[in-house]
This record gives sequence, C-alpha cells and structure tokens, in this order.
Amino acid sequence: MQPSVREADRDAKLTSAWRGSTDRAVTSDSDASGLHLLVADAATGYTWRTAATLSEPGTDTDQWIGQYCVTGSGKHAVVVYAPRAAANKEQLFHGGALAAVVDLGSGAVTKLGQPVSLAYHNPGCGSGETAVLSRLDGDESRGYATKLMTVDTEQAKITETVSAPGQLTSAVPFGGAVAAVRGTSLVSVDAKGGQSLLHMTDGAPSRLVPTGRNVLGYQVVGKDKTEIHALSAGTDAIVASAAKGDVQLRGAGGTAVLVGPSATRLGKAPLGKPLPQGWRAVDAAADAELSTAAQLVVTAASNKNEAAAGAGARSGDDGPQPVSITATAVATGAKLDFVVAPSASGPVQGSAPTPASAPQQSAVTVAADPANETTDPNRTCAIPRNDPRIQTLQPSPRMGEWAVDLAIQGKLTTGRPAGWNGTTIGAYSPQGLFPLRGLSGGGRIPAQIMLGVLAQESNMWQASPHAVDGESGNFHQGGFYGNHGDISYVNFAGADCGYGMAQVTDGMRVGMTKYTYQQQVALTVDYAANIAAGMQILESKWNELAAAGVKVNGGDPKYLENWWFALWAYNSGYHQPGEAGAGGAYGLGWTNNMANPDYPADRGVFLSDSRDDAKTPNHWSYPERVIGWAANRLQRYDYNAKKYDWAFPPAVWPHGVQGARPGLFAFCAPDRNQCDQTKPHVPAQYPQGGPTACQRDDLRCWWHDTTTWADCARDCGVERLSFSGNEPEPTITTPYPARCGRGPGAADQGLPANALVIDDVPVEVGTGCGLKGFSNSGSLSFNFGSRIQNGNQTTYPSKVDFHQVGAGFGGHFWFAHAFNNVADYAAQRVTGTWKLNQSLNQWARVLVHVTDHGAETQQATYTIRVGQADYQKRTIPQGAEQNKWVSLGVFNFSGTPEVSLNNYTDQRMTLQQQGIQDVVYDAVAFAPLPGKPKNIVVSLGDSYASGEGTGAEDNSVYYHETDVHGGTWMQNNCHRSTYSWSRLARLADSQTPIGERADNWNDTSMDHHLLACSGAWTGDVYGNQSVFAGEKGQMEAGFLNRDTTLVTLSVGGNDAKFSPVLEECVLATRCQDNTLAGDTEPLSAAEPKRIDGVMGSVATVIRKIAELAPNATIVLMGYPVFLEPDGATACNTGFTTETRHWLRDMAVHLRDRYVTTVDGLRSEFYKVRFADPIPTFTGKGACGGNPELINRVIISKTPGEDPNRFKRLVSQQSLHPNALGALHYAGVLEQTLRSIGM
Repeated sequence: MQPSVREADRDAKLTSAWRGSTDRAVTSDSDASGLHLLVADAATGYTWRTAATLSEPGTDTDQWIGQYCVTGSGKHAVVVYAPRAAANKEQLFHGGALAAVVDLGSGAVTKLGQPVSLAYHNPGCGSGETAVLSRLDGDESRGYATKLMTVDTEQAKITETVSAPGQLTSAVPFGGAVAAVRGTSLVSVDAKGGQSLLHMTDGAPSRLVPTGRNVLGYQVVGKDKTEIHALSAGTDAIVASAAKGDVQLRGAGGTAVLVGPSATRLGKAPLGKPLPQGWRAVDAAADAELSTAAQLVVTAASNKNEAAAGAGARSGDDGPQPVSITATAVATGAKLDFVVAPSASGPVQGSAPTPASAPQQSAVTVAADPANETTDPNRTCAIPRNDPRIQTLQPSPRMGEWAVDLAIQGKLTTGRPAGWNGTTIGAYSPQGLFPLRGLSGGGRIPAQIMLGVLAQESNMWQASPHAVDGESGNFHQGGFYGNHGDISYVNFAGADCGYGMAQVTDGMRVGMTKYTYQQQVALTVDYAANIAAGMQILESKWNELAAAGVKVNGGDPKYLENWWFALWAYNSGYHQPGEAGAGGAYGLGWTNNMANPDYPADRGVFLSDSRDDAKTPNHWSYPERVIGWAANRLQRYDYNAKKYDWAFPPAVWPHGVQGARPGLFAFCAPDRNQCDQTKPHVPAQYPQGGPTACQRDDLRCWWHDTTTWADCARDCGVERLSFSGNEPEPTITTPYPARCGRGPGAADQGLPANALVIDDVPVEVGTGCGLKGFSNSGSLSFNFGSRIQNGNQTTYPSKVDFHQVGAGFGGHFWFAHAFNNVADYAAQRVTGTWKLNQSLNQWARVLVHVTDHGAETQQATYTIRVGQADYQKRTIPQGAEQNKWVSLGVFNFSGTPEVSLNNYTDQRMTLQQQGIQDVVYDAVAFAPLPGKPKNIVVSLGDSYASGEGTGAEDNSVYYHETDVHGGTWMQNNCHRSTYSWSRLARLADSQTPIGERADNWNDTSMDHHLLACSGAWTGDVYGNQSVFAGEKGQMEAGFLNRDTTLVTLSVGGNDAKFSPVLEECVLATRCQDNTLAGDTEPLSAAEPKRIDGVMGSVATVIRKIAELAPNATIVLMGYPVFLEPDGATACNTGFTTETRHWLRDMAVHLRDRYVTTVDGLRSEFYKVRFADPIPTFTGKGACGGNPELINRVIISKTPGEDPNRFKRLVSQQSLHPNALGALHYAGVLEQTLRSIGM
C-alpha cells in the first residue's frame, strides 16, 4: 500500500494518457486533529497529498466533520467544517460551522470568518470559480431566514451576502445569481434577495449542479425512485430515472455526471434519454466521489476509526491517522488502493484561528479579576472547568455499558464514598441521586437506545478527550465558552452547558435550582451519575410525549423504533401547545423532521452501508444517528490493549435495520403540521418566493401526532443486554499511572532527600494519588492572556485551551498549547509561576517534572529568579514521554526563588502549527547544595558530540525527546545519547563517568548538560534555533554562564557537507572527480576550500562560547577517519579504495585546519584545546578495522529520522562511532583534559 499508483503499473491501470492529464481527485477524511482535504493529480500517478487540514487550535473534540465542493477548474475547494458535537445542537447545525477556501495546488488556506450551516448541501460550487455558502439564521421559536454568501474563490473572500425568508437549500451560483431549492421549487435569488421562480417540481429538488452551458442539473427523490432533471432556458426535462439510491447527480470539472452502478445505461434507450451535451455517466457506487475530469472515482476514504465511529485520539494529541483510499480508474476499471498519512505542508493556515466575529455580551459579570484564576468566575455554566477539586473520571466503554445496563434496571446503586475522585461532596449512589422515574404505561428504556445516545452525544466520553480511559481531567463539554470551537474568543451568552456522557444541559446553568450542588458535581465527575441523570431526561421525554398522545408504532417501549419521538425531543425538545409566538404550532421541531431538506433525500440508514457515514453525521437527523449507533455500535480505542474494539454489542433486528427508519414524509401532513409536499405553498407575504413543502416561513411545521410505520412484533429492534444487574463495577487501569511520591521512578533516581518540592496543586487537593508522599514547599500561580471583547469586557481566551489531567507528579498536571510570541496570540498566553515558601541563600539545583504524556514542546523556556534583579533562562524539550525529573542546572540563590514558564515558543511554525504542541506545568523542586559544584559542564555540537550511532544496537540509548516524529514538522532527530563521549568521560577528581555523576543528583560536585544535536551546523550552535530540530540554538538554551567550568564541542563537519559528500561517494570510482550539487568545481578542489572556509565559523563558535562562559575551558574534538582506507573491503559499502583514500585525506586536512585554528585562538588567550581522535581510531574504522569503532552503513531508521531524507545512507547512524567507539572518544577527551590537570 502506498500513496500513488506504482510507476510501473500506471500505463496499464491509468492508460498512457495519465502523463498529460489535468485530472485531479479530491477526497477527505477526519479525526481529532482536523478535517483532512486530500488531493491527487493524474499527472503524478495520482500521488495523494494533504492539501490542508482544517481545524481550530485547542478545540476539545473527538472528531472534526464537514464537507467540501470543488470549483469547475479544480483549482480551489470550499470547505465547511466543525467539531462533531455541533451536529447535535440545532443552532450549531444551522449556523455553527466554519468555512475556508483552499488552494488545492499550493495548500494555502483562507478562513472566511463567517459561521455557516452543516447541512449536507453546503457549500455549493458553480461551474466557474464561485461558490455559495449558506446559513439558517434564527431558531424554532423566532422563525428562520436563510443567509446566502457568494464566495469568489480566486480572491478567497465573500463578495456578496443576501438574506431570504424561510429555508432555502442546495444553493449554487447559476446564471449570474444564486439558484436554490425552496420546498418543491427551484428559485433564483438576486443580489438584493429578491426571488423568482425557475421551475416547480413534483418533489423536493436536491444536488443542484450548474454547468458551463447555462444548464442546471438536479435530482428529485421520490418514494421509490430518483429522477435526474436538466433545466435550460426555463424548460425542464427528465434526463434519467432509476430506483431510489441507485443514482446521484454530481458535478465534475464544470459539468454534470450521473453516478451509479448502472449509470452509463441510463443515458441509453430504453432506460433513459441521451444525456445533455457535455454530461457524462460513470458506473460506480452512487455515493462515490468524482475527480475533476471524471477519470477516477473514490469509493472509500477512511482511517477506519472515525470518531464516533471509533476514534480514540486525545483531541489530536496523537496526530493524524493514516487514511486508506479505495478508487477505480474509469478508463480501465482498475481497482486502486492507496494509503496516505495526512500531513499538510507549505504556507497553510488550516489550524490557524478563524477570524472571530463579534460575540454577544457575556451573561455574567463579576467584580473579581479572573486573570489569575484557573476557573472562569463569570461563566454561564454551573460547574467550572479547571477546578482541581472537580476532576472527571474517564471510564472505559465497558464501564459505560455496565452503568447503562444497571441503570435501566434501577440497579445502579453502587455507593460512592465522600470525596469520591477527589471531590468535596458527600457520599451518594448514582441512582440514589437520580432514580428511575418510570415510563408511562410501564416498561423501560432499551439498553442500545441509551448507548446510542451516549455514542452520538459524547463518543461515550465523560471526561475531556485529553483524558484517556482510567484517567481524570476536565469534564466533556459541549460548548462551555459559546465560541463554536474558536479558541480566540469567549461568548458565555452563547454557552451550551452540556456535561459528560449524556451531555446533560437541563439545570446546569449558574443560578438554576433543578439540581442540588451535590447532584451537579456528581453528574460532572461521575459517569454513572451522568448516565442516571441522562436516563431521567430521556424518560421524561417519553412521558411528556405519552401524555400528549404522541406515540410510535403503538408505543411499546421495548422496541427501539418506538423511541424515535423521545430521541427527537431529547435532542431538540417538545413545544407545548400555546407557546408564545408560535402562531398555534406545537410539537416536535422541524430540525429533526425526516422531510427537512437539509438532509439528503437519498440517504440510507446511518452506518449501515458504510462506516464512512461517521465522517458526515450531519447528513442524518438525530434519531437516525442514534438508531444507527444502536444497530452498528461504536468503536473505541483501548489504550491498554493498544487496539480498537467495539464499545457495546448491537441491538437485534429480526429482518435487518433497514426498516427501522420511517419514510421521508412520515411526519409531513397538511392537517397536522402544515407540511404537504403535494401542495406547494407560496407565502402571501413573499409572493416572489417559490412554494415550499413546509408551508410556513417560520418553519414551525412541528409534529404532534401518533405515527406507525412498522409492525414491531415482526420487524422492530430489541436490546441486547450484557449485565444482569448483579455484576460489580468494571475496573480500569490507566496506561499513564501517576507518580505519587518523590522517590525513584522508571526514568530517574528520584529527588535528593533535601529537595523542596512545589507541586502544581496544593497537597490537600484530592487526586488519584490519595495520600501524597511529600510536603508542598510553595505554590504555583497562573496569569492568563486576555483580550477586550463583547463591547468593553475583558475575556480570557487563553483558558479555553487550558486543561488539567490527573496524572504526572502527585496525580495532577496542567497543560496548554504552544504559540509563537506575536501579537496575534497574546490572548493565548498562559504563564505559570512556582514560588518557594522560604528564602534560599545558597547554591541549589532546580529540577522540573515532565510527564509521560501531555508534554511535547521542544522549547519550554523556564525563567529562574535567582536574586532580586537576577533572572536566568533555561530552555529544554519536554517530550520525554516519561514521568521524569529534568535538571535546569545549578544557581546561587539570594532571596525567595521563583520559576516561571509560559506557552510561547521561538520554534519556527506555520499558522497551521500554532496551538498544537502541548506545554506541561507540573512540579518544580529546589535541591540545596553545600556550595558551588566543582564541575559545571556543557556539551555542544553535532552528531559526533550528541552520541549519534551509539544506538545502532539499541535505540533506547537516545533520549526519547531527541528521537521522535520522524518526517513531520514536530521531528526531533538530535539523537542525544546516554552513551555520548562527553557522558562516558571521567574527570580527574573521580573514577565515575560524567554522565553517571550528573544523573545522580546526590553528587553535589557535578552539573552536566548535553545539548549537542545530530545534524547541527555552526549556526545551530550559536544561532537562535536549530535547523534540523525544533529546539533552541544550543547556546541560546541558556546553560552557558560565568559559572561554567568546561565546554566540550564537536562542530564543522556538517558545514563541510560531510553527509552530502559521503552520499556522492557511494558507488563512485573516483568521487573526488564528481561535482556536488551547488558546486562549480569537482570535489577534489571544492572540498578542501570548503573545509578551509568553515574554520572562520568554528572560530566564531568558540569566541561566542567564551563570551558567555569566560571561566570555562573549551575542548574542540575532531573527527576520525571513517573508513579503513586500505586492505580488502570487509563490508559492501560501495566506497572504492581510491575514494576511501581521498576521504582519509580530507579527514586529515580538516584535523590540520582545526589545529591551526585552535593555535590561533590560544594566541589570543582563549582557553581552548584541541582533541585529536585520529590516532586512537587508526586501524579501527568501518569496514576493516580491528575492532571497528565506526558503524557500517545501517539500513533501518530510528523513530526520529526522516524516512525520505537519505537516498543511499539509509540511517543517519551510519559512519558514526558505535558504543565502543564512544568509549574510545571519551578516552581522547580524558587524555586532553589530563594534560591540563582536569
């Protein structure tokens, strides 16, 4: 499986015309990291790439959803996207999605800053470069109007906006205006919003396709068939007809294409008429996606684990998931399979915040300044986020199923002790707080109905997606900040206070009294209590409808179909008779009506035909989705088993689930809810408008009558129960156990006995650790970035993307996400400050605790307050993925120490990469020392200094944070090794190696920091940041100062282009006669000159080191001869004897120039020495040495290496010292140091 058609197969599978084809295929997939727009051009053999990944940074969601359209030229796509939960909320469905224009060639993304609809037909592209976006403004209480926004994709902006009363759907550019569907009619909307009738049909038109010949194609779906129409100059013609679901009309390259299993036959007698000029037909699945020239059809594009169809990623923390694409070449019929790893590159802005429109006034104001509080005092919702005393346990799916099965039987009475999960509330049981109410007429809720609700509402998550199963964190919320997923603003007036698995909203706003405080906290932190509360709500909806006489199929609650109306009401409520302003309407709202044209008329049963349905749940009404989950179940990731598994068993249907769904117009009757598709109505107040099936412009065609569509005794679904009610609560083990004490952990030796620990929360705060094995010697406080919004109000968008997790040291840590320090992200700044509770007037070592997850930034810059006006900075990468103490160094404190950290980074990031990497705030410790350590050592340089190659046998010798994310923008391949020669060497005062002493913080005479990075040039050592990793420049990391006693250095080889030279020399008879790319003369002349030119940069590095560390001795380490120049070739390297001799000569030339450079600097009184490894390594090089101290060519790569970087030297570990070679290198350093008494 690969991202393209294999080159050798292209002529056969694509025909030879692929080379000159302009065809472009586009598809999409989504996960917690974003909606991925994937593109493949025929001229590349359909090599799939990521044009863009659309998301909003910091948004808590298990999956992004949405859809797109492609312009007639294939140059641009218009994308609509939103968090998955938006499909569950009426207002967000109608106008809570976001929109962007994507240049499919460059990947440039322009976000349009206007909320839009999630309806399946939005957006709509024309035959040229324009498109239309739509939004349904208003609600079922106030009535609706449709806003139509015309988009010029070449300018990437909205050029025209009009508003029309009522509901218009399927809007597209056509004839210099906008064509749209109004009920059963096609209408044209002009620039002033005026409407004129284009054509009246016998059913509801959909899937409008404008063509360049001024012909408008569309389809009409009836009870049993689908008709394809063409409208030209006012004349309408039926082009083809097929069984319902067997054909769809699609746009491709500015024309219309019929797609279906037998579509090509539809344009031929006797099944149909000849297609209009320019139209085409393609035989494929009706819902397949077409390329721009209809030369490729994509039949599936999936990561196989779409959320709620099975995501387990922690809100994008685990990165995009590989996508499998299945397609067919139209010309040859060849079946094609691809796999692509979504990874947008280039000038993309897919994850940059959408330009915020002004939110409404916040609901609550308070006198207190919340800038230093982790919670939101002026919130709308009752229970705050980021209160460490309110941590929500993330259950496993098995625990959720157990709670549902017991709750429906009234047996969910497991006792919770006082203070359960660290709360401050008293003891309770879930159904003691939220007992069953019972159903009118008897019976109970079927298990799979409640499980389907939980799957759709929350992916069966009680806690935030940032907390994995068995871990605690913030609660799963459905719109706490009212910002529609945009972290750049806060709008508490628009908050949706949904809490936990069942997204309980009733009684969960500040000031509401439906629930006691104990009930509110319990349903927030405890999944079982939340399920019990959600079950009460669902029961109340059933009883409310039963009291109104509104039943399904006779109303027996054991059958799943009969919960259709209760599910409808659970999602969008039931309007009681006499509701103010409703004009006499009452019942179940229009949004979830099967007849609502915001859902495609030819849709099947949710998830039954394809798991890909989970990518676009917004194409089905809420009851359809719940029944789909009940029948087809949810998948969730098991972090302990490291695999996906089913969350619960499916319900049982005797004859399949296809009959579970009512007909499209089952809830449309003129004498009941003023809905009649057979008698289109033209509103008197808008005579220029077209007719509509819902004959009210306010869309209050509300349903309030009994309906029957199934014989339940024969056909309806019933539950499948796993727990009888006597089973104990399932247990769960988190894959990320907290570090509950200060003693030894898996990654280090623990803290010195005298260390003063400051945890991130007070010791008395309850966490998963229970009684903590340490005392707290200070406090952590925060300051949050703000902005002025809502008129003249200070808000704190930084808190939107701020999170707590019940793991790490002491069972709790905080994290935010990394942004560049620019004005655009001022409101995202989060600064944490740890302050000791006592003065410290002595030397001390400062240690920070990084966590086994939730810590990724490569530039965590800590500011240490050493004295009154003495602040020093240290920058480290946090991504060790271990609960581990990391030393920031030793400091001579005077007064009360402080350490601060913010989430700003100097790492070069595109707009898309802002707000992605985690920045963790956990514990800090101060370990007092008896005095200044005798040895303060810093090791700088390139791969030969980092320990590259010592992991050839065991990659674990590389520090994890320096060997991760190969081939991505988060890559770090510095390959710092525990076996680097600077760590293996011994100083004169001890027989213990430097590294071993540095790891033992009880050795108060040693402080050592290894900063060297494989691939580093001289500029990476003294510059602002590294080229080959996202780290700070080595000298900018802050570890060099007047207290440093020794600096080791190896640098210059990369400036001399050693790696490109070695690549050039593989398989070359006389590589010195070859000319390197970018050079103007052969290597025999160019390489010596290059080496000579590097010496100025090496001298600059040494001078800059001496400026920062004037009291340090500097040792410049040279390079060995890599390959044995003489004798038989002991390994098949491809290097000829002549080439190896020349390479030896270059190594000697470099050594000689180093000696000259160091001698010159010493004459200027710099404290620098040169260490020459060539004599030690003579006769011990790769391919013939005895022993070989240098690696041969290594094929396999490590996790941090770019899989595409080297064509010949497969791994960057090749031709570097092995572990034994590092020991010999250490001996060279020791010999040099002993010569000067060190």
